[in-house]
Amino acid sequence: MPFPARTWMLATTIVFGILGLLSLLPALTSFFLFDAPGSEKNPCTIALFISALTMPLNCAASMALSWIFYLRKHFAAARWISLFPVINLVTGACALLWLEIFNHGNFS
Repeated sequence: MPFPARTWMLATTIVFGILGLLSLLPALTSFFLFDAPGSEKNPCTIALFISALTMPLNCAASMALSWIFYLRKHFAAARWISLFPVINLVTGACALLWLEIFNHGNFS
């Protein structure tokens, strides 16, 4: 049996609220990804930068929008919108994996 919508909303709000606060420091320091020469031309470094930079904004926006949809009784939409920060997590993980496998951990 799936979680009730209210329980789902509370759980994702708590998890992504904490994650959004914790992702502020990586977002503020993500500009240092481009210190290596040639890193501004590397697509996986750019993807990692965008993922880190937008994570706090995505967490805040998804929490606000999902509760708006929940209050308007659009429960399915609220559940899907509450999962938007997972996009940043998957993108960042794929970019890090790409950097590690194909670039041997180098940003350039």
